[in-house]
Formats: sequence, C-alpha cells, structure tokens
Amino acid sequence: MDKNRVLAGEHLFDTERLTVRQLTLNDRQFMFDLLNSDGFKQNIADRGIDTLDKAEGEILQRYTLQYPKLGFFVVTKQDDGTAIGGVTLIQRDYLDVPDIGYAFLEKFGGQGYALEASRGLLEWAVDQNAYQKLCAITLPSNHRSINLLNKLGFEFIDVRPLGEPPIPESYFEYAVKSGV
Repeated sequence: MDKNRVLAGEHLFDTERLTVRQLTLNDRQFMFDLLNSDGFKQNIADRGIDTLDKAEGEILQRYTLQYPKLGFFVVTKQDDGTAIGGVTLIQRDYLDVPDIGYAFLEKFGGQGYALEASRGLLEWAVDQNAYQKLCAITLPSNHRSINLLNKLGFEFIDVRPLGEPPIPESYFEYAVKSGV
C-alpha cells in the first residue's frame, strides 16, 4: 500500500459551506470521535475502536485497503477547516452497485451539512460517468437518514437482510440519468 496516498488527503469537491477530501492518517482523532459517537454506534456499527492506534488501523485496513478507489471522505467546514463528518462511496461485496452513505459528529447535526455533503458526493459520482445506478442502505428506524435519501432523489426499493451478520436494512436506489 502507498502510505503517502493515505497521508495526502486528495481534494474531491467543495460545496457552498464544505470541503470534501480523502481520509488520511492525520484524521485519526476525528475518526476516533466519529466511530465512538452515539449516532454512529446506533445507526451504523460499534467497531470497538477504543484507542487512537485502533482508529489509525481502521483508516488503513477498512477505508484504504478494503476500498482503494472509492471510500470514506472527510467533510470539513470551509470557514475553519474543522472535520465534522464523512461521506462514503463504497462497493460492498454484498451489493451490486456502489453505496453512498454519511456520518456526522452529533454537534454538527441538524444544520443541513449531511444533505449538502451527500448531494455534493452524489453529483461528483454522477460526473465520473462510471455508474448507471447507485444505492444507499439504512436501518428502517433511521427516519432522518430515510428523509435525507428521499430529498436526494433515492427511491425506496425494499427492506432486506444485508451485511455480516445479516440485519434488516432499508434499501434505496438512485438511477443515474445521462446528461445530468
């Protein structure tokens, strides 16, 4: 693995208030905080990250080796550079198309950042001209995420068991329109 790539933090795109870039090893404190937030643990998973070294290992193993081309992207505020959350575009083994997702630190919730960053990622993904369809998954009880996916134009398909171990997830799809 090219560790320099993991240190570089390549810029992806900007929105009105946010900058989105690749995750780097310098983000280990942010990842530690995010992975240990109540929202992440309740709506995504408890990854058992209880030290900064484990957070760094998670960056290296899960987000760079497992997803070398797609992955986890850090969302920062343009005005002060604070890392506030992340958006993901990953190809999971158990899904036919790439999955868009997001997670934000709780203190930055309710301010439209998740919608703004997710919309930016969706537009960026469509601009790559590499996808006919994208998907998103969330727990059926995560109404805020379901509302966000609806605002982005995702269509609810069904609830299906996904992951390992399989748990019921609401599955959404977004059909990429050519020329958009």
